[in-house]
Amino acid sequence: MPKKVSEFRLKFHCIQHVMKLDTKTANEIDELKGKKQQLLIEKAGQEDDKIRIR
Repeated sequence: MPKKVSEFRLKFHCIQHVMKLDTKTANEIDELKGKKQQLLIEKAGQEDDKIRIR
């Protein structure tokens, strides 16, 4: 196999690996953003309850 082809395959494999990690990281970020939003909604509800109690 020519050297350039094997170098290309190695680079391609590395790029694929990084893309998979990027996708996984992006999915984790999206999940955390959703959890944060839910917590903010819950906190807002608790603040409303405190105002009503006073």
